[in-house]
Amino acid sequence: MFDETTGRTVHAGRWAGHGGADEAIRHAEASSALAARDQFVLARGARRVAVWIALRAITRPSRTEQEHDAASSGSDALLHHLDAWHRAHVGALLEAASWAQAERRVRTGLRPYRTLPSDRRGDGGRIRPTSGVPVARSEDVPPDDLERYWAAALADVSSSLSAAIDALGNVLALGELGLATEDAWAAFEAATIELCLEPAASLADRLHSRRVLLIVWKTVRRRRPLIAALLRRKLSLDRGRWPGSGLAEPLDG
Repeated sequence: MFDETTGRTVHAGRWAGHGGADEAIRHAEASSALAARDQFVLARGARRVAVWIALRAITRPSRTEQEHDAASSGSDALLHHLDAWHRAHVGALLEAASWAQAERRVRTGLRPYRTLPSDRRGDGGRIRPTSGVPVARSEDVPPDDLERYWAAALADVSSSLSAAIDALGNVLALGELGLATEDAWAAFEAATIELCLEPAASLADRLHSRRVLLIVWKTVRRRRPLIAALLRRKLSLDRGRWPGSGLAEPLDG
């Protein structure tokens, strides 16, 4: 989508129409059902949609403790449906965003919620054994969801990086004009969360995305601390998995 005011492309979003924790679990269970039928591309897309929804929920500042608990418990249920590789990655991101939310409340003079981040890496913690929702059959997945899964599965790193830069540029340009809107920020947050969905698959993959992730993190760490917490943990996780580049990682300060 092209914004005539700024002359920039606005990321329309592969993730429109997202919902809450129940929807994240529904897509995760669809992913499991599709994988059981050897429909692995669609299963990957369904998993990515589920993870995106969970991360979006946990990076929204919770107005009440009930909202916070709902996002946290839904995220814990989601992790049950992920393989160990993605469970460790997504669990660490959820933990980072939860701590950032707690710190944000303390800085503004509010008490942190009773439910603080626990171990979400799959070796205990608060992960529930089931979601309480019947596991979907692959043949029952709605056509609209299948289209969404294809789009999510086929999104590559380069297009995701480009979308994040476009969305950030749009927010900054509108900000200079005093026109930055919640819609512009929402488009940016959607694109940024997309960057965090998967662990880096290789050192080359990490280095390919590192510069953009750092630029985005530095730019928004004070204005969008919950999103920045995701980016920071993503950078840290990828560096831990694929060390040895010889590049400094200025993640402190």
